[in-house]
Amino acid sequence: ESLAAECLVIGSATPPVKEVLRHGENGLLVDFFDVEGWVRSISDGLADPARFAPLRKQARKGILAAYDLKTLCLPRQIRLIEALAQRQPADALRLI
Repeated sequence: ESLAAECLVIGSATPPVKEVLRHGENGLLVDFFDVEGWVRSISDGLADPARFAPLRKQARKGILAAYDLKTLCLPRQIRLIEALAQRQPADALRLI
């Protein structure tokens, strides 16, 4: 939701976060234990928000391309439920 709202997201460079956040493309990644890195990234984001406008715009664009509710997620969920309702679990697994 934060990426979709064009917020500057600063996250830990851990596998679950890196699945969505790409450093310098749609947000900023910082080593989990790098306190100085966190301070620097947060301070930079607050001091010069305009500098990160391209990242914020790309973040929204990427989220819409991968997770848009109306065109992607909801149709997939409906197909999944329909496949399960027709007792076709193998088909349902391919929809996930």
